[in-house]
Amino acid sequence: MSRLAFKRRGSAAIYHFEMARFRRTPWQSVATPVLTTVLYFVVFGSAIGSIDGAAYAAFIVPELMLLTVFTESFNNASFGIHMPRFTGTIYPTLSAPVSTPELVAAQVGAAATKSVVLGLLILATASLFNPIVYIISGFRYCFFGSGDASIWISLVALTAFIVAALAAIAWIVRSGYRLGT
Repeated sequence: MSRLAFKRRGSAAIYHFEMARFRRTPWQSVATPVLTTVLYFVVFGSAIGSIDGAAYAAFIVPELMLLTVFTESFNNASFGIHMPRFTGTIYPTLSAPVSTPELVAAQVGAAATKSVVLGLLILATASLFNPIVYIISGFRYCFFGSGDASIWISLVALTAFIVAALAAIAWIVRSGYRLGT
């Protein structure tokens, strides 16, 4: 087996392990965030009829969806690193024959996949830096054809945020900063 194929298998194994954890905890991973988002609709929907002439649901859908997706994405990604560190089982992952970018790609890829799955489930269920301002503006653009900022500015801000986050994650994994006990 070639070295490249071996490394791909290592990254794929880490990715599949994280996705298996996601499937083993459906109540925490899917049901709780979906129910929370639906409760936001019910509670705030009864208190607020419309905002600036737009129906409450049409105005709040992008924010609630992204709030839930971002929260769960962060929770899943951080849990995948923190719990093994806390229980002392992160050392096999750190000593695996994969490079830092491959490890980061596997962890971030799993978190992104979970976020997309959750986002799609929330969309189907509830129709449902500050880079979040630009992300919500871009998302509003998809709904209404206009947003607080240009769609291109939103895309550039999102891309810059992703690049910065990936660089920070790669540095943490490469340096081992606060990963050991």
